Amino acid sequence: MNADPEHPSSVLLRRVTACVGWAVHGLVFEFLDGHREGGVLDNGGTPIGTRDDAIEERGGIPNWTNIDRGDYITRVYGRQLGSVRAYLCYSLTLVMNSGREISFSSRHHDWCGANFEHSPTQYELIRSLCFGQGWCHGYSVHETSIHLPVSRENAQHLPRPHQKMLLFLLIVARRVDDRHAHRGDRPIGTDVWWLTMNFLVGHDLQPSVY
Repeated sequence: MNADPEHPSSVLLRRVTACVGWAVHGLVFEFLDGHREGGVLDNGGTPIGTRDDAIEERGGIPNWTNIDRGDYITRVYGRQLGSVRAYLCYSLTLVMNSGREISFSSRHHDWCGANFEHSPTQYELIRSLCFGQGWCHGYSVHETSIHLPVSRENAQHLPRPHQKMLLFLLIVARRVDDRHAHRGDRPIGTDVWWLTMNFLVGHDLQPSVY
């Protein structure tokens, strides 16, 4: 299943799991639409996919951690592998926007290496982490504001369907103000309407059922 970056179910996390032994040898993100990103390595360091049987073989099921709807990763940190480079890393922690921290770590201290840390920008939703030779080199992202409060600044970063829904709401707001003005009443005003929109998050503007 391929991700559709214009639909929130493809970019918002549902749950995450890791496979851990003497190293972290698997990390899988599952999104609301059911597609998965990441990978699992066998004992020799060969990728074996993200299917349930692959994860279970390496100890990742039933250790799924559920993510609250709309929560997202704001920072990743951990330790690289030292002399052994066949797996992903020694440890990692996902810091969520809610403040929650989800950690996975080996306890085989002889394999512990240097620190790493990565922080996406506000318009980046992490889709997967990038590993190689026992190091976490970075991450891949969806560029969007679907996870952020709706504002003038964030609107241009919304997917097209969400921009259209926002435009529709603003047109309705303008007509309400025009009706107020026609009756001689004071209009609510654009600034107030935008403040009202700020109570919504981008994925609230999804025009169809998830």
